[in-house]
Amino acid sequence: MSGGGAGLRDGQSEDEVGIMTDKEKPLAGVAPGGAGTRDGRGPKAWFRRNIRPSAVLGEKGARSGSRLLRGPAGAALPVVIFVAIVVVFTIAAPSSFATGADVKSILDEATELAVMTAGLTVVLIVNEFDLSFANNIGLSGAVAILAMSDQHEGAVVAVIVALLTGTIIGLVNGIMVAYFRVNAFIGTLAISSIALGIDEGITGDASIYQGVTTGYESITTTHVLGLPITIFMGFGFTLLIYLFLKYHKLGRYMHAVGDSETAARLAGVDTRRVKLLAFTIVGLTSGFVGVIVTSRAASTFPQSGSGYLLTAYAAAFLGASVLPRRQFHPMAGLFGVIFLGTLSTGLTLIQAAAWTVDALSGIVLAIAVLIGRLRQS
Repeated sequence: MSGGGAGLRDGQSEDEVGIMTDKEKPLAGVAPGGAGTRDGRGPKAWFRRNIRPSAVLGEKGARSGSRLLRGPAGAALPVVIFVAIVVVFTIAAPSSFATGADVKSILDEATELAVMTAGLTVVLIVNEFDLSFANNIGLSGAVAILAMSDQHEGAVVAVIVALLTGTIIGLVNGIMVAYFRVNAFIGTLAISSIALGIDEGITGDASIYQGVTTGYESITTTHVLGLPITIFMGFGFTLLIYLFLKYHKLGRYMHAVGDSETAARLAGVDTRRVKLLAFTIVGLTSGFVGVIVTSRAASTFPQSGSGYLLTAYAAAFLGASVLPRRQFHPMAGLFGVIFLGTLSTGLTLIQAAAWTVDALSGIVLAIAVLIGRLRQS
């Protein structure tokens, strides 16, 4: 045998006996010609195994950042950023920021966001999402105002009508997603557009403030123990959602569905009913927030709930980013609410441009999602 290849007779080349050189051999797990092998492995599988960050940067370089974020440092990062924001605004506006009156104002104005974030957490826990709640808020509030201005109903009837409106919209979302398996993004986006259209149709796309009763306004103007009652609403509703998710059977089922829908179904959980309930809770929450928004303004106005879509998701993801297991949690969502409320108030006090609030809310959401992704990688 010659040294050029095993099994060669004297005078024979590798080409003559069909032996492939190293350059001609196919990639491991990839059949010649680029087709996948019979065991399901193909070019994509090979690239996933071999062309990855650790192959280029080295195992330590690719994993060092995610290892750091997976530990306590990752959970503490949003808190550190929050503390830095407080320090900056305290220096920039020492006479007005971080005073007792300012803290009370932040908590009061964050009520709607706190309530909506708690409700949104329920649907996020079951690994779904809702894009309709913002316009659901606007429609529910508009229906409440019209019940008083056009039908001359009292505050109690107006509140009930608003809650029913929000609940029905949530119920429709749940039926589409859970029973007809409509993609949540498409389904809730369609319902959002419908709700917006109905809102514009019944209000003429104009503000309505006639006929609002004193009782309806008192929902948000009443004080308890020297504090606005809205503060108790925000914390109370969040606590209620927390207790439901932790101690009620259906709440535990929601966590099970979020962890593994297939495993929950095999264990006997009616996953469709659980998802239906999750969307219904978000709808009910939207109706409640619609009442708070219109009571505080003593009127309804075009797209009154549009500002809560981005901020509610940002608060929920911020809350999840500070937890060790990176799960959505209603009480952790309060951190996100206070974070965004502090940011908004500070920007207002230093007279920043109005657009900066929306821009920074988007940046906060992107950072929260990025932190969560890196900590899971």
